[in-house]
Amino acid sequence: RVFNKEWTPKSFFAEVRSKAVCLICQETVAVLKEYHISRHFSTKHANYASNLSTQERAATADSKPFSEGELLKECMVETASILCPESKNKFEKISLSRRSVTRRIEVIDEHLTCKLNKKAESFTLYSLALDESNDIKDTAQLLIFIRGINENFEITEEFLAMESLKGKTEGEDLFNSVSAVIQGHKLPRSTLANVTTDGSPNLTGKNVGMLKRIQDRVREDNPEQEVIFLHCIIPQEVLCKSVLQLDHVVKPVVKLVNCIRARGLHHRQFIRFL
Repeated sequence: RVFNKEWTPKSFFAEVRSKAVCLICQETVAVLKEYHISRHFSTKHANYASNLSTQERAATADSKPFSEGELLKECMVETASILCPESKNKFEKISLSRRSVTRRIEVIDEHLTCKLNKKAESFTLYSLALDESNDIKDTAQLLIFIRGINENFEITEEFLAMESLKGKTEGEDLFNSVSAVIQGHKLPRSTLANVTTDGSPNLTGKNVGMLKRIQDRVREDNPEQEVIFLHCIIPQEVLCKSVLQLDHVVKPVVKLVNCIRARGLHHRQFIRFL
């Protein structure tokens, strides 16, 4: 049986992994039939629909947040038809499709990057902060932040880039990613004063770590230049754990997470279980 999208605005059900899930109470219906879904809604949530606003109905029908461009356009057109009917056509002509929103975000990104590059041209010294971790899909993400100062002692601190590492995450891979970002933003290595990391071995290794490679590369241009390396990025969770007495909660959770993440088979089985 196939889930009917009309059941979402009528009975507040959505399809999640081939199951009909109630958006109000999160319960599932075993059989994908309109009778069972309608009966669930009429018996358990009969008064719910009457308390919803027009905006909440639109969000439920699309199963999307208000940040969705097409949903916003729908709400704007509906509002314009009530407040200013003569301007309704103007709102209908606004393009807020996914592709349009994506293009506009890309234009904003290019504009912000150009502004940052222009500021970076006046840096007398700058430093980088790096943090490498995995996202929910186990893809390594390297976050790079920059902090620079110009001749007028004006300090600029911005997010510089995020590099996705699809393969290995050894020191050479991280070094290549950082070097590409430095070259892409036209940052001179001669004014690099400091690099701060979270202390992982692939970043701080003495022989093949990324910091060692950065220092070697800098000394090729200027043998006397010394880059200062610091380790001061502390996750907020660690700070919270050191203050609050949560060992009875943290230790079992850490044990479970380590068991699940220790082997790929355990991780896949856990995802299938969810």
